[in-house]
Amino acid sequence: MILQEKQLETIFSKYRLSSYSSFDEYKHNIAYSKGFYPCLAIIEVAFRNKINNFMMNANSDWLSNKDSLGSCYNLVEKTKKKLKKDNKVVSNASLVPELNFGFWVNLLSPHKTGFSFKTKHLKKIFGKDFSVSKSDLYHKLQKVLDFRNRVFHYEKVLGYSKFVDIEIVMNQILEIIDTDLLEIVRDIESL
Repeated sequence: MILQEKQLETIFSKYRLSSYSSFDEYKHNIAYSKGFYPCLAIIEVAFRNKINNFMMNANSDWLSNKDSLGSCYNLVEKTKKKLKKDNKVVSNASLVPELNFGFWVNLLSPHKTGFSFKTKHLKKIFGKDFSVSKSDLYHKLQKVLDFRNRVFHYEKVLGYSKFVDIEIVMNQILEIIDTDLLEIVRDIESL
């Protein structure tokens, strides 16, 4: 059974569908977005773990250090409260996956207060061959975050000029995090 336009607007909302030329384009956008899931998942998990491992070596309680976290501290406290409310143990191991990708990206923000990553820190995190500026890395990650949020919130990404190079940017991020990650993503995509 094919749904009529009014039914589609009721189910998906007129506002959401207004971004598309047709319902077929909406479906195509979902199919297109689906193809990025493996890469987005690997980037998010690998990036946060690289940052966390570095910070844990410096201070195993870094997620409780208000001075170090600066403007990111409130999100950590909010996440701790959520874990407690859900009767979960609050630890680094439970906090890391609960903190959203925006938190991890914003640790590199030029506007963040508190501890600031320098090039020497990024070389320790990503290897001695790390050659991207902190600003460039932050902007690439911010683009991936914006794309990720649109994909995971089922918004239009297809034909969005801001993301014309998103596949290149994501591949660059994978290479920065670990040169073997692109192969892992390709393995997942072939399943």
